[in-house]
Amino acid sequence: MKKNAIKVLIFILAFSFIPTNFSKAITQNNINTQVQIVCTDGNDNWFSGSGTIIDPKGIILTNRHVVEGAYKNACFIGFMRSISQEPDFGTKENPNLAEIKYVTTTDDMDAAILYVENSNNKAYPYINIWNSSSDSLNFGDKIEVVGYPSIGGSTITYTSGDFSGFGSLSDNTHNYIKTTAVLEHGNSGGAAYNQKGEFIGIPSMVISGSLNSISYILSVDSIKKWLSGFLGNNYKQEVTEQKPTIIQPSGISIKDDVNPPVMKGFNINYKIINDADDKKSRIQYFWNSKDVKDENEISKYYYYYGNDVTADPLKHGKALDANNNGFNYLPEIYSIDSTREKYLIIKIQDSEGNISSSIIAPWEISEIIGNGYLLSVYNNSTKNFKKEDKNIFKKYAGYFVVNNGITWFINPRTGQKHLIYGAYNDNPFFSSRLNVMFCDSSSSMGISTSNLNKKPKNAWGNLLIEMLDNNQGVGGFYYIHPKTGVLYNFDGLLDWAKNGVVIENLINSLSLKITDNEINTIKTSPTLSTYYIDQEMVPTFIDKLIPTSIDRGYAKKLSGKILLQVESRGEAWYVNPKDGERYYMANGEKAYDIMRYFGIGITNKDLDQIMNSKTVAKKHSGKIFLQVENNGEAYYVDFDGNLHYLKDGGAAYEAMRSLGMGITNDNLNKISEGSF
Repeated sequence: MKKNAIKVLIFILAFSFIPTNFSKAITQNNINTQVQIVCTDGNDNWFSGSGTIIDPKGIILTNRHVVEGAYKNACFIGFMRSISQEPDFGTKENPNLAEIKYVTTTDDMDAAILYVENSNNKAYPYINIWNSSSDSLNFGDKIEVVGYPSIGGSTITYTSGDFSGFGSLSDNTHNYIKTTAVLEHGNSGGAAYNQKGEFIGIPSMVISGSLNSISYILSVDSIKKWLSGFLGNNYKQEVTEQKPTIIQPSGISIKDDVNPPVMKGFNINYKIINDADDKKSRIQYFWNSKDVKDENEISKYYYYYGNDVTADPLKHGKALDANNNGFNYLPEIYSIDSTREKYLIIKIQDSEGNISSSIIAPWEISEIIGNGYLLSVYNNSTKNFKKEDKNIFKKYAGYFVVNNGITWFINPRTGQKHLIYGAYNDNPFFSSRLNVMFCDSSSSMGISTSNLNKKPKNAWGNLLIEMLDNNQGVGGFYYIHPKTGVLYNFDGLLDWAKNGVVIENLINSLSLKITDNEINTIKTSPTLSTYYIDQEMVPTFIDKLIPTSIDRGYAKKLSGKILLQVESRGEAWYVNPKDGERYYMANGEKAYDIMRYFGIGITNKDLDQIMNSKTVAKKHSGKIFLQVENNGEAYYVDFDGNLHYLKDGGAAYEAMRSLGMGITNDNLNKISEGSF
């Protein structure tokens, strides 16, 4: 086996560099049970991944996508020799082979079981998975992973992270657990362990976000449920008693290079394209060939775009010839919509036929919505402008003000309001506007270091750029409160990715509330429109999402109701009786979180009264109760006096869909949106 000579900038913790007391879970036996699996489809396409021996006869558990489509239904197996050596695949004349016996068939499961050709009845080291479970994991529990990721070269690699939660029904990941443990191409099919050294599942995929990624591990409980589903209650015995019937793949032998390509950091980018004819914006994905690493040239990219996170681009997607000297653009230009459960999935093939595992990038809608929302806020504010009122301007000049959840700065230098901060579906935006304003000489004022320390009265209420004494350049960004004269240092805070919560809290502490009538008498800075039109970030559907006028009386009438946004995509909202605000139920998991968050504790006795009396139940219509004397079971009381048991995310989601009433965008916008 060739060693991967790629120099990477990401440091992976290999076993040879880990102190013996570092790992709390991984034992030498855990290490010895790991294998590398290499398969070919017989057409010079090669796939590789990891596997775990689960029986001394040589039965291997792995992912389906590692072995799917293997030629003659057999794969090459590399057995563990040591943490510093490449795995042993046997010889070209007598390779180690295994037959694929069982594979999952549904999109929400990705598992397979192989049987090693073991004519000498060798006893292999193994992991007993039959008594393992992942149900008892708690947030922050340590998860340790071993396998053969390509980014770790040809030797076994260890990574670790925290338990981050369970998957959800809405995106077909309910059979998986989430973790911060680093996974890469080739980790698929390996092993994950809890703090006690118990096998908890198969590392299966990574879904990248704008800043970080989440790894998904197929739960051992789901694996056992799958096996019992078609083998019956004696599934363990059925699995262990099977024997391989391997047909030697004639004319095909293991290659020297089986390391698949790697894309550094999931660097898939996109650009927004505006169509002047139909006035719609669309998205085109691209990536730089410099971000793809391999000891051979890249020959093709296979890609899929759609709702199925488990889709294989080779089977369900299209091929793109590689450009090794620049950017690779997908030929399709996709329509922009507000659907969040879409994915761009890519596999990379090098000139030796090695194919990477799936690179999964979710539909990145946050930035698009944020910029479209920004422009829509600007358009609405100019449309709602009535007549300039100098007295109202003087009242708020130099202050941060908030109206309908949107924060503005009333600039004493320009006589206009500048958009600073807002949020869409709990995602904050616009912090960059503050940075732009500080750097704009028409919006801010320069002040020397010596004068800044004196806090002159004429600087109060202004955004200030410090000009260092002795012509030493520009210093920090500051703001002096127009009433108290307190000096606030914004320097170093304007990077939202690092300091978003700090910025939000600081601005909220400085902000005054301003009414609709008052805000509409102050002109809006036109620089917002120019800036974002130049960036071509104008999704037209956003205009429907901007709040108009809030009607507390209307919200009270719909208290406790579940509302379906009929003029959009049927998005569901729950109107909380306590605060009269609406809360977005994006999926089953979110619906369940909302139901539990707003639940009211109830005794068994009181719950029985509601269950047995329609009259009593109707008095509590729209409320959610938590059965505190049991295990906190959640119930929703509908407006016919019926009680609905919200067992889990699926049940909550079904209740949401079946009990919801339609509402137009205009009426929905009369109810203020809440967050928790």
